[in-house]
Amino acid sequence: MKEKEEYGISHFIEHMIFKPTLNYPQGVASIVESFGGTINAFTSVEYTVYHFVVMKEGFEESFKALADFGFESFFFQNLKLRRKEK
Repeated sequence: MKEKEEYGISHFIEHMIFKPTLNYPQGVASIVESFGGTINAFTSVEYTVYHFVVMKEGFEESFKALADFGFESFFFQNLKLRRKEK
């Protein structure tokens, strides 16, 4: 179980997914919405859920944009640089 001071980090990361990435500078929400879709997320004590609804034609690009957060987000790139500095 998380310590009380750690509860906010999951919620913070939830919000970061909507920020630009190296490959999607317009942000994942803009990609999903460009295909007429919607995207949302929520965090509970046990998990964080990210979900989007999009037309079939926009699924692949929307999924790539969502997945890009885990690999090419400015947020995680910054964390990697900080680890190397230590």
